[in-house]
This record gives sequence, C-alpha cells and structure tokens, in this order.
Amino acid sequence: MLLGGQHHTLKRVASTLSMPQPSGWGLALVGMRDVHVVTCFLLRGGKGGPSSASGGSGQAQVLLLRRSERVGTYRGRWAGVSGYLEADSVTGSALGRPLEQAYREIEEEVGLGRGDVRLLAQGEPLAVPDETIDTRWTVHPFLFEVVTEGGEPGDDAGDLKVAPTGSLRLDWEHTESRWVKPAELPALETVPGLAEALARVYNAPDS
Repeated sequence: MLLGGQHHTLKRVASTLSMPQPSGWGLALVGMRDVHVVTCFLLRGGKGGPSSASGGSGQAQVLLLRRSERVGTYRGRWAGVSGYLEADSVTGSALGRPLEQAYREIEEEVGLGRGDVRLLAQGEPLAVPDETIDTRWTVHPFLFEVVTEGGEPGDDAGDLKVAPTGSLRLDWEHTESRWVKPAELPALETVPGLAEALARVYNAPDS
C-alpha cells in the first residue's frame, strides 16, 4: 500500500509550533494532514551496508518503482517500496511498528519475503511537507539487501548473493521497476524527499 492508495486514518495537526522542524517551514504546516509512511530501499550489488555498499566487483544499486495511475498521489513518479504506517493490532499503537510494516510492504509490492531480504539500516524519520496536497509526510526509511538462499555473512561463499531481478513481482500500484545507482536519484522524477530519505540509511562510499 503506497502514498494515497487506500483509506487510512489521518490526524489533523492543530499546531506544529512545539515540534522541531527544518528552518523555513514557519507556520505553513499548521492545519496540514500528518501522515506516517515507511519507505524501503532494496539494495543489490556489492557488499552492502548502511555506510558503504561498494564491496565486491559490482556497483551498488537501489530499486525504484514507478507509481501507477491507480494510486491516489504522485502518479508516474519513481518511489521506493512504500506504504502507510498502519495501526498495530498487537500493541494497539495508532502508528504500529515501522519495521513490521516495512516487511509487509516488501512482500505485497515486489513479492519478496523475509528470507529474501536482509535489513541493513533503519534511519531517523524524515518530515516531508507537501503544501500542494495539504499533507506532511513523516517518512520512516529502511535499507534492505536483496539476497538468495544459502549465503550467510562470513561463510565460504563470501557475501550474500544478490537475487536476480526476475524474482520481483510488482503489484497494481506500480507499472515498472528500475535498478539505479544512488547518485542518480536527484535527476529522476521521484516522490518528494526520496533522495533525502535514502541519505538517512545509505552513505555513498568515497570514490
């Protein structure tokens, strides 16, 4: 489930004066809808990791998905695997557990289970205001490595093997997928704040 794709509970922000915000936002956020989402960056190529993903002979790439015309917002733009942070039926929390939601979105949107990915990093939430739709997104970013069965860190096979792209299965919310180098994100037409969210979980290695 992606941004604007399904009905969800939206909390109207009465005031944001008591919340820390980047400079320049001022009072523009007062009255905006406050919506929490998870965004998962799937990584392939090289060793992977929250601070470097250039190990081995391959170059690191992240998976982007083009949003379909059937979703509610940002149609045609590139995004990570994303979805609303739903209420947790176990704990009763209104926002649920971001990591559990991340695993659900990965399975729903690209057909990969927990055994197909390995968590590398969970970043600090990122506030992304969009005055054009009167919404302030709070993005919870994650970085996962896509892996195949059999490889484990430190075994004789070396690093985890990257799964082939053919193993991905897109749902109705997307029309195509693309593996790109992290440095290419700013040049693409993406959902707001995507490059900034990636920077919370991935630091490009020095060249």
